Amino acid sequence: MNSYGPPLHLAAVSGHLEKFQIEIKNPANNLGEPPPHSTAINGHLGKSQVEKTNDNYSKPPLHLAADSGQYSVSKYTSIKTLTLNVSGLKSYGRIDQVRNLLIKHKIDVAVLTETEISHDMAKTFNIDGYKVFCPPHFTTGPRGKEAGVITLVAKDVAIYAIERPDLNNKVDTIPTVWIQLKNIKAGLNCIIGGVYRRNRKSTDEVKKEFLQLQQQLLGAAQSNKTVLVLGDINIDHNNPEHKLAKEAKDLLAIVEAANMRHLPNKVPTWKSHGFHRICKCSSRVCGCQRHQLTSCIDNAYVSLEAKASLRVLDETMTDHYPLLINLQTNRVVKTKLKSIWFRDIAQMSALDFENALGLQDWSSIYESNDPNDIHRTILSNVNSSLDKLAPFKEIKIRKDKPKLSLRKDTLAAMEARNNARKSGNKDLYKLLRNKVTKMVKRDEIQGVLNRLGKNPGPKNSWKEAKAYLGSARGDALPETTTNEDPQKTAEHQNEYFISKILKLAESTTSSNTGPLPTSTDTSTSTGTTKVKMQPWPSDFKGSPENNHGETPLHSAAISGHLEKSQMENMKPENNHGQTPLHSAATSGTFEFNFVNASKITKIISNLKNTKALGVDNIATEVWKKGKITLSGPIARLCNVSMATGIVPDLFKKAIVHPVYKGHGKDPRDPASYRPVAILPALSKILENVVRDSLLSWFKQKNFLPESQYGFRPDKSVAMALTVAQTDWINAKARNELVGIMAFDLSSAFDTLDHSLLLRKLESANIKGIPLKWFQSYLSDRSQRVLWNSIISKYLPLNKGVPQGSILGPILFLVMIHDMPKCLTRNTESTSSKVVGYADDTTVYVKAKNPEHLRQELQALGQIMVDYCKENGLVLNGQKTQLLTSARKEIEININDDIVKSNTTISLLGLEYDKNFSTAPYLRKLAREANTRAALIRRLSFGMPNCLLRPFANGLLMGKILAAAPAAIPIRIDPNDKPYLAGILDEIDKAIRATARTITRTKLTDKVRSEVTLLKAGLKSLTEAVSVTMATLVWKARKDMDTLGFIFEKKPSIRDNRSKYSEKLCQPVPGHPELTSNKMAQIWNNLQLNNAKSIADVRASALEWYRTNFQN
Repeated sequence: MNSYGPPLHLAAVSGHLEKFQIEIKNPANNLGEPPPHSTAINGHLGKSQVEKTNDNYSKPPLHLAADSGQYSVSKYTSIKTLTLNVSGLKSYGRIDQVRNLLIKHKIDVAVLTETEISHDMAKTFNIDGYKVFCPPHFTTGPRGKEAGVITLVAKDVAIYAIERPDLNNKVDTIPTVWIQLKNIKAGLNCIIGGVYRRNRKSTDEVKKEFLQLQQQLLGAAQSNKTVLVLGDINIDHNNPEHKLAKEAKDLLAIVEAANMRHLPNKVPTWKSHGFHRICKCSSRVCGCQRHQLTSCIDNAYVSLEAKASLRVLDETMTDHYPLLINLQTNRVVKTKLKSIWFRDIAQMSALDFENALGLQDWSSIYESNDPNDIHRTILSNVNSSLDKLAPFKEIKIRKDKPKLSLRKDTLAAMEARNNARKSGNKDLYKLLRNKVTKMVKRDEIQGVLNRLGKNPGPKNSWKEAKAYLGSARGDALPETTTNEDPQKTAEHQNEYFISKILKLAESTTSSNTGPLPTSTDTSTSTGTTKVKMQPWPSDFKGSPENNHGETPLHSAAISGHLEKSQMENMKPENNHGQTPLHSAATSGTFEFNFVNASKITKIISNLKNTKALGVDNIATEVWKKGKITLSGPIARLCNVSMATGIVPDLFKKAIVHPVYKGHGKDPRDPASYRPVAILPALSKILENVVRDSLLSWFKQKNFLPESQYGFRPDKSVAMALTVAQTDWINAKARNELVGIMAFDLSSAFDTLDHSLLLRKLESANIKGIPLKWFQSYLSDRSQRVLWNSIISKYLPLNKGVPQGSILGPILFLVMIHDMPKCLTRNTESTSSKVVGYADDTTVYVKAKNPEHLRQELQALGQIMVDYCKENGLVLNGQKTQLLTSARKEIEININDDIVKSNTTISLLGLEYDKNFSTAPYLRKLAREANTRAALIRRLSFGMPNCLLRPFANGLLMGKILAAAPAAIPIRIDPNDKPYLAGILDEIDKAIRATARTITRTKLTDKVRSEVTLLKAGLKSLTEAVSVTMATLVWKARKDMDTLGFIFEKKPSIRDNRSKYSEKLCQPVPGHPELTSNKMAQIWNNLQLNNAKSIADVRASALEWYRTNFQN
C-alpha cells in the first residue's frame, strides 16, 4: 500500500482506537488489503465482519501491514570500521585471512593499507559481501601505478556509499580513499577517509604529504558532516622521541583546525618481526638484552561532536594489529524482527484437506464455459477449505537468521529454561540452558539435512554452506536503491526491467511482419481452417528446390491440404525422406488433446515444490495435497480453456523477484539485479497439458530440427557436445580444417515478437481455436516487482515469452525452428552444420583450405545477422566466439564487430582448445575441485559427518559430474594409455581428500582409499563418470536419439549365454580425447544392449569397475 504506517497506527492517529474483534472469512480483498487494513485506513477500527471474496492477492492477511513498518524496536547504532596494514594482498592466504576477520567482527567499513597491488587489480578485487572503493589513479605520484589503500564497504551499507573524488588532490602524494555514507531518511550522513602514508626519508616529501592531508581534512570538515579518518599514517603521537615527533604535533594542529580530534590509543599497533637492541652502547656487539620494537603508527581521527571508541584487536596476520573503531551515528535502525502471516500447510493433513474440499459446491464449474469463472470458483473453494484447516498465523521472524524449525521437545525445554531463570534457580537454569543449546544444534542440523534432501543440487548446497560459515552477508535486497523510498524503488525496478526489453526490441526491426502467404477461412463453429492453394512462383522454371531446400509442391503441402488428384508422379523427397505428396496426404491441423482427472493427477504429482507464491497465494503443496478431489475441476478448467481458446486472466500476471547478481556489482544500480518471475502453480498445470499436445504434434510432423537439443525429452547438453566433438575430430582426421562460431543472443526469450511467433505457429498448421489460445496466452500479460515486502504496480508486457513458464522454452524453439536450415550449407569445398541448445547456437564449418574456411564463416555470420533481423532477435556480435583449427588467425565481421579466432572456445559450460579436446575445461575443473574440497574441510571443523556427506555430493560431485560424459575421457580399459592423466588425477585426489575429511582419517593411517570412499558415500572419478556415461549412451541407443546414430554396429555375436551382444565401433579410432570413443567402449565392455532399465545399467557399470579397477 502507498501508506507506510501499519494499519493499527493509522487507526490510532486518525481517531480513538478501541478494542476490536475481527472475524476473517477470507484474507484479502481485490486490492490485497486484509479486512483490518481496510477499516484502519478509513478511520476508526472497530468490529469488522468481512464477506467472502474470490480474488486473493499474493500476500497473506496483514502481511502488508506488518511489512510496511511494524517492527519491534527502534534504536541508535554504530558503524563498525576497521583499519589494517595487510603487508601485501598478494601474500599466500592473505585474502582469506582478511575475509575471516571481517566476517568474524561484522565490519561495515574496512580500510586496508599497504596493499601492494596495482590500480587495475584493485578494481577487480573482490571479497564476498563487500564492495571495493579504490583511490584515484594519478600517474604523477611517486608510486602512481600502485593502489596503496583500498576501502571495503559491506553491501548492506554500500547502497548508501558515495565516492568523494572532490576531496582527493590532483597529485597522489598520499593514496587516499574518501567515501560518504548518506541516507537522510535513516539519519546516516558521514564521511570516511582511508589514508596510507609511506615511511619516507626526504623532508620535502614529508612536507608535501602533510600539505595534502591538511587540504583534504579541511575540505572534509567544510561539509558539516561527521568525519572519520583512519589508516596507517606512520606517525606515533604517543612517543615524544619519534623521528617525526615535530610532524606529529603539526598533524594534531591540522586536525584541531578541522574541528577533529585524535582517538587516543596506548596499545601498540605495530610490532617488529625481529629483536633489536635499545641500549646506547657504542659498540655494535654488546651483551645487552634485545627487544621487539613497538609503536602506535596506525591512527584514527574523528569530528569533535562524534561519539566514537577505539580498540586494538589482538588478531594479527602481519606486523600490524587491526584497529576497530565504533562510530556512533544518528541513524535509526529497525530491528529485523517482523510480524508476518502465513498458512502452516506442512501441518495440514492431506486426508482432512480432501474431506474439506469434498464439502464444497463444485456444480457451477461443470455448468460454466468461461475459464475465468471456473478458475475463480476453484480458488474460492480451495481458500475456504484452507481457512478451516490452515488459517493464517502470525509469527515473528528475523530475516538475517537462517530458517530453523524447532521440535516440540526443544520448545518445551526452552519454556522450562525460561521458567527456571524467572524463579532464580541458577543451577537448574544452567543445566537447562546447556540442554537447550544442544537440542537447538540438533534441530539446526536436521533442518539442513531436510533442505538438502529436498533440493540436493550444487546451488542449494552453496547456499547452506555460506549460511553455515556466516559468509552470506549482503545476499538480501537493500531497503532502497537510488532513492530513499522503498515504494519508488519497487516501481523503478519494474520500469527498468520493462524498458530494458523494449530497448533491445527496438534495436532490431523485423522485416517479416506481414501476413502469412496463405489466405485462410476460419470457421468459428468447428474450429477448423480451410487453406486456399497458392499459385506457383512466377520465377519457377522447373528447378526442384527453393532457397530453403523445399520443392514448390512441398511448400504448398506444408501450407495446407493438397487434393489427391494432385498427387501423381511427384518424386522429390524432403529432408525426412517423405515426398511432398506424402506430407500433404498425412498433414492436418493441430488439435489439443483433452485430458481427464487421472492425467491431471500425474501432472500435479510431478510439479516441483516451491515456496514462491504467485498472485493467487496458493503453494504447489496445496494442489498436491488435494489432487484427488481437485483433479476433476482442474481438468474441466483445462479442457474449457483449450476448447474456447481463452487463458484465465490471473494466469497472465507475474510477480517478479529481483535477485542480486553479485560479483562486485553496485547494489544501487537496477542493472545489478536479475528478474525471476513467479506464476501461479495452477497455470503450470494447464501449460503442461498444452506442452504435451504440442510436443506430440511436433514429433509427428518432424517440425523441430534434430540439431536442437534444448528443452526436449531425451536430449541433453552432453549429447549435443558429444555429437559436435565427434564431427570436429572426424573432420580433422580427414585433414580438413574446422571453424566453430558460437553466437550470443541478447535476452532472446524476452524480446520475441508475438506476431512473428504466431505466424510460425501457423506455419506448423496450428490454426483456428488452438492458434487463438496461443494468442490469448501471449497477450495482455503484466508483471509487478516485489522488493522485500513492497509491491509495485502492474506494467504491461508486450514482448517475449513468459519467464518461468512451461511453454516459454518450447515457443522459443518454434521461433527459431528454421534457423538450422538457413545455416546448413554443402558445397564442393565447404560444409556446415548447426548444434543448438535453446538460445545457444553453434555453427561449425569444414573446409579444405583457410581461405575457403574464412569465406564460409563470414557468409554464415552474415546469414545469422540477416536471420536475426528478420525474426526480431538481437545478435550480440561482441560476445560471438570463434575457434578454428587453422594455424593462422582468422577474423570475420559480425554486426560491424570484428571477431577474431581464439585459442579456446566456451560452449554450454565446457571449454575446448584448437585440438577440440576439453583440456582447458578439465584444468579449471581440477582447480575448482580442490577449492571445494578445501571448503568442505573448513566446514568439517564445526559440522557433523552426517551433514558433510550431502555437502560433498552437492558441492563437489555435482560440479564434477555436471557434464562428465562429454568432458572427462576416463580410462575404460586398465591397459589403455591414460589421456590427461595428471589433470584427472588431480580431480580424483580432491574426491579422495574429501572422503578422508568426512571419515576423519589421514594419509598416515594407511587406510585403503576404496574403504574411505565407501564409508564417505562417495565414488572415485572413474566409477562416477563410467556410471553416468553408461546411462547416457544406453538411453541414446534405446531411444534412437541423434547420439545413437554416430555409432556403427558390429555384427551381433551369440555368446555362451545364448544372448546376442551388439558391438559398437568407435566413431574416430585412435583419439583418446574423444568421449564418444569412450562411450563405444563402455557399451561393448558392459554389454549394455542386454540392460532392461537404468538400474541394470548402473549395476553393470559398478560391477565392471570393481572387477577391472579394484582387484
